[in-house]
Amino acid sequence: MSPLQAAVSPLQCAVFPFQAAEFLLQAAEFLLQAAVSPFQAAEFLLQACECPVQDGVLLLRDTVLPIRLELIISRLDTRSIEALKV
Repeated sequence: MSPLQAAVSPLQCAVFPFQAAEFLLQAAEFLLQAAVSPFQAAEFLLQACECPVQDGVLLLRDTVLPIRLELIISRLDTRSIEALKV
């Protein structure tokens, strides 16, 4: 398992939306420290959590708790944020 996969694997075990949200923020920090490009980090997080993106909002599974992409990747390059918006 790669460091990137290890960083997001606990997300699959997250029971509550708030746990998943907190984990995504922690994973974003880890990915930045792993020296991957901002776009790779953002793309990997979105693929790993397998959540739909609607109108620039990441929806955690089928919950009503939306998390704005800006929040999740707030420390990533702003060009990545714009590139990932639907």
